[in-house]
Amino acid sequence: MIIPKEIIDKIDYRISLYPSGKDKSVIMYALDILQRHNEGFINKSIMDFIATKLNISKVSVEEVVSFYSHYKTEKPGKNCIKVCNGISCFLRGSSQILDNLQEKLNIKVGQTTKDKKFTLEEVECIAACTNAPAIIINDKYHNNLNKENINSVLSEYENHE
Repeated sequence: MIIPKEIIDKIDYRISLYPSGKDKSVIMYALDILQRHNEGFINKSIMDFIATKLNISKVSVEEVVSFYSHYKTEKPGKNCIKVCNGISCFLRGSSQILDNLQEKLNIKVGQTTKDKKFTLEEVECIAACTNAPAIIINDKYHNNLNKENINSVLSEYENHE
């Protein structure tokens, strides 16, 4: 994978914000920016690049990727659905929302639809407690969901190309 100069420049700038020898502090920033550039996932060449760029072990990068659930090592579907299961969302019906999505999409949590349009995830909290239950599709929040309106929300994304 070829990493564009503007991304390298952003990583270099972020490195410059830390004292010498503290480059490891940039791991998550570099992973975030490179995951977005690489169609939503981190592959071995990206991890190797970050390790070399930050002068740290490859294992240090792999540990971060494996620990945080928002880093993906496989290409996700075009639309990533994150269903909140935080206490507010759970008490207001997020488990029913999740069940409905699994049934409608014919996938389980962590899977991608055969047509590669949707990946379904369950996450701890998306900070939308006052409008629970809530989900995020890509970077857009959808709040105050129920069995009826979740289908119309999903239909907004079904025909995206």
